[in-house]
Amino acid sequence: DFLPIDHPMSHEVLLDLVLIDFEHRLKTENPVTPEQYCEMFPTLKDTQIQSAFQKTAQFLARHKSKNAHPADGIKLLESLGQGGSGEVWKAFDYNLERLVAVKFLHPFLMADLAMRQRLEREAKTAAKLRHPGIVTIYEIRLIDGRPALISDYVPGITLKELLTQRRLGWNDAVELIIQVADALEYAHISGVIHRDIKPGNILIEETESSNAKRFVTRIVDFGLAIRPGEDITLTNAGEVIGTPAYMSPEQARGEDRKSTRLNS
Repeated sequence: DFLPIDHPMSHEVLLDLVLIDFEHRLKTENPVTPEQYCEMFPTLKDTQIQSAFQKTAQFLARHKSKNAHPADGIKLLESLGQGGSGEVWKAFDYNLERLVAVKFLHPFLMADLAMRQRLEREAKTAAKLRHPGIVTIYEIRLIDGRPALISDYVPGITLKELLTQRRLGWNDAVELIIQVADALEYAHISGVIHRDIKPGNILIEETESSNAKRFVTRIVDFGLAIRPGEDITLTNAGEVIGTPAYMSPEQARGEDRKSTRLNS
């Protein structure tokens, strides 16, 4: 409902969603053929679907056959989740000798220059920030031929997942807000505006202090962040950037970034 069928970006968005579904089905060994998707979504081009599906299947086949100690120094352990542009894995980094989180672009977005630039910008932007409430970025590295963002691994869940499990008490809610606000204030003072703050981009780790449990929050995903004087024209004019439920009206309408209220 948010993106009308006649919107100029509707075709690309639909293709991305279909390929995410296709990738998930391959991993769970419950595949659907490209032809079946073409029947369900006749507006999609058969040749475009076939090409993108082939690249996705080839990558997953290579990943499945990787050995225990790969040459790139990263062993993927388990999927932590995925979104519209990429997926995040828990992994072991043999170079750092520690658990890390690895963020990939989806295989079918590998050829998208704007998406690759966005991943690189996220690495450069977040790597400059050093705050206990912001996940530490270590580096960007090629893993199995794919650019990957290597960051600190935080054992826990997102605020979105936590809120589906239970309702927070007043004390916990206030403590959480204070921690997130403190991290955002630090980012703003450092000249970085996140632009996509939402429950799914806030990690929650439950710890014990003085025999009492408390939450420790960390902000992730600086893929849409901007800095003063930076060229942010990596997207098409009028393209919607951010998460609809958490963006300002100006962002939702895809208006000029300079006139948009950026409150995160």
